[in-house]
Amino acid sequence: MHARKGGADQVPQMDQGIPFVFDVDGTTCFNGTQMPPEIVAAITRCRAGHPILFASARPIRDLIPVLPTELADVPLIGGNGAFTRSDGHIEVTKFSDSVRRSINDIIDRYELEYLIDSSWDYSFQVTQEREILERVDQAGLAKRVAREELPEYAKVVLFGAGDVALTELTKLGVTINVHQSEDLVDLSPKAVDKATALLALNIPAGEYVAFGNDQNDLRMFENAAYAVCVGTSEVGKLADRVITRAEVGTAIDALSVNVAAEAVS
Repeated sequence: MHARKGGADQVPQMDQGIPFVFDVDGTTCFNGTQMPPEIVAAITRCRAGHPILFASARPIRDLIPVLPTELADVPLIGGNGAFTRSDGHIEVTKFSDSVRRSINDIIDRYELEYLIDSSWDYSFQVTQEREILERVDQAGLAKRVAREELPEYAKVVLFGAGDVALTELTKLGVTINVHQSEDLVDLSPKAVDKATALLALNIPAGEYVAFGNDQNDLRMFENAAYAVCVGTSEVGKLADRVITRAEVGTAIDALSVNVAAEAVS
């Protein structure tokens, strides 16, 4: 069910400001390491009137180095919903033991390369350079271990999975995001996505503004009161507005003011 309350020029009313939820890579961060100063400034101004959250495919461990100091304490959603951080406390949703065994079996039978995150540490095995690995544990906060040493699987990325392997993964009932441009399949536990993580943080459907740019933002866009897509993407079809990267800061400023005006009118 689509949760939007209005059209492209309408925003919902809330007494204490409406939460603004920002994806990171490709939406507010474009080099994998830091957010542009003008976007940081716009989000900081927005925070003066509205709760702010970041929701990313990155695990919490890999979100921390990207956040500027002035935004380091905001609630976080990581791993496409498998991780949440609020008031400094991290909650993790893991794959069941049986699904973990099935994932391992698929990795072994199809000789897939992988990146697997537990609640903090990680494991990967690749035979070629992968762009996503440039964003793994940039601050040296965790350990790379063998996958059998991970206490749980919270997020799994598989590289080079063909149609047959993807069909088997689909049968596991997990959440799947396919990123063809990077030749990877991103797996989260069953019924886990950014929208369900927002619910876990007591932010209902239809009561937040979402900024995103990719397939893993689809459910968040479907359940947003107002959705902004940065750049050209299939999820842009679900957005109330599509903007360029250069327009992110001004769009945040305009929306945060317009939402505040609606709330007091």
